[in-house]
Amino acid sequence: MLASNLERYLQEVCRVDVNKDQLYYVIPMLGCDNCINNHLHMLKNQISTTVNVTVIFSGKIVKKSWLADVEAIKTKYNNVILDKDDRASIYDFGLLKPVVAEKKNNQWIYYNLVKDAGMQQLVAYMNQR
Repeated sequence: MLASNLERYLQEVCRVDVNKDQLYYVIPMLGCDNCINNHLHMLKNQISTTVNVTVIFSGKIVKKSWLADVEAIKTKYNNVILDKDDRASIYDFGLLKPVVAEKKNNQWIYYNLVKDAGMQQLVAYMNQR
C-alpha cells in the first residue's frame, strides 16, 4: 500500500519513470530541525554511492543553512527534485519521517520510514548497493 502510493506520487507529481532501477529518498522539509539536519548531513557527507539515487525535498526550504545543504546535494546527486508545494503529503506513503524506497527489476525491494535510530543502517544499505 505505501509503496503503491509512493509510486503514484513519483509518477503524477515528480514525473519520473518508476520502471527504472532507482532508490528514492524523500525528505519532508516540515519535519523537526534536528531530523532534517541529520538527513542533510548524511546525504552530503556519508553516502558515497550516488548512482541511481533520486533525492526529493517535499515542502519549502525555510532555513538558509538548509538552502546551502540542498545546493550541495544537488551538486553531488544527479537527480534532485524540489516539491516546494509539499504535494507528497496528500499521497499517504508514511512521510512523517523521511522515506527511502528502492525499486529493482520492476519490484520494490526496500521500503523504510527512516527513524533517527536507523540512520547508520541506512548509510550502510545505501553505500553497499
